[in-house]
Amino acid sequence: MPTNKNAQLRYKILDRCFSNFKHKYTIDELVDEVNESLSDLTGKVISLRQIRDDIKYMRDRVYYNAPIKAYPFGSGRQCYYRYEDPDFSIFDNELSVEEVNNLRSTIDMLGKFRGTPANVWLEEVISNLEYRFNIKPNTESLIAFENNEQLKGLEYLSSIIDMTIHHQPVIIHYRSFKGKEQNAIIHPY
Repeated sequence: MPTNKNAQLRYKILDRCFSNFKHKYTIDELVDEVNESLSDLTGKVISLRQIRDDIKYMRDRVYYNAPIKAYPFGSGRQCYYRYEDPDFSIFDNELSVEEVNNLRSTIDMLGKFRGTPANVWLEEVISNLEYRFNIKPNTESLIAFENNEQLKGLEYLSSIIDMTIHHQPVIIHYRSFKGKEQNAIIHPY
């Protein structure tokens, strides 16, 4: 999605107009509607060209893919705009395609840590995410992590991750092979 705040406001206004099946909005009426709503909020005026670009953007973007159709009326030179599907709205989508792809990548990355004793909770989280957002796990493995079942200290990994997330220092008690002991304060974040 664009980061331009006015673009989001324009899309909301246009979405409302395209969803209104009681009124037939021509391109000039869309410009007037957007300018009327935006002038109260920002004081800026939007051109006809900008509205045409916004309609094209809303139609062409994968995560919007808005079914906006121009219906000719009158002498055939004018047309009004609305969604083909009366129930469609660009703001009804829970997640954009880009967000779903990012979530899928995150689930795939977390899935690499499945099966370790310290990450039993991860199985439930990943399953819930896959079910909630209807995301199928990726069976192709791009990155592999070595897994050593005899590795000691894995039970502390989740605590260290939590401390890192919450910006907490970790006190580690270290004993060298020669038997010398010392405490160290580490800031993993």
